[in-house]
Amino acid sequence: MSWITRIPTHLPLPDPVPWDKAHRIVVVLHGTASSPGIFRRLAREMRADHVRVEGVPYAAAGTGDLHRGIEEVAEKVNEIIAKAQGRRVDVVGHSLGGLMALRLLHRRPHIRQRITTLIGLGACWRGVPTMRARWAEWMVRLIGGKAFTQIKQPLPFSPQLPEGVKVVSVVSDADTVVPADSATLGTVVPISGVSHRKLPGETGLIRRLLDLPSKKHAHQD
Repeated sequence: MSWITRIPTHLPLPDPVPWDKAHRIVVVLHGTASSPGIFRRLAREMRADHVRVEGVPYAAAGTGDLHRGIEEVAEKVNEIIAKAQGRRVDVVGHSLGGLMALRLLHRRPHIRQRITTLIGLGACWRGVPTMRARWAEWMVRLIGGKAFTQIKQPLPFSPQLPEGVKVVSVVSDADTVVPADSATLGTVVPISGVSHRKLPGETGLIRRLLDLPSKKHAHQD
């Protein structure tokens, strides 16, 4: 078990808009050592527009086995799509959450066919650089969990765009966690001065990319 999973992360998401009142659905996927609550501000803002935000926890706060995590996400998204009954469904993924969503759309064509837009916020589409020292890898796995080593790549690879899904990458010049060359895929939206951790707080930008009006009055939790 990762030591990081013992550390509290974020407050839970607010209660979502009831299904019978929801006009659209947005699935949010957190990153490594995180939780759906990192999207709390976005979820709160979207309630006013009758958008139901569904947070999907996976792989022990994103630190466990990612292969099992994909199955956990797929099961939950299948349920969401069934309840959506034809309404628009989008996905927003932060960091590892973007990569998990991308892999899901490639492996589950029936899910891909129901997703309109995938937004990656500092998403590690191509993984992150591998550490050279073996002891460093061992330490990372002990402290951070299996996911930390599974997303590391010895060589860069080229992820494919999922057919029929619009992919948007939000890339900040202040992101020191995921390299820009890993975070770019599809339509790239560059921003300045926003750290990796704070990317989910860019709710105005996220809403605009989802064709929703921006809300300027909400505050960050």
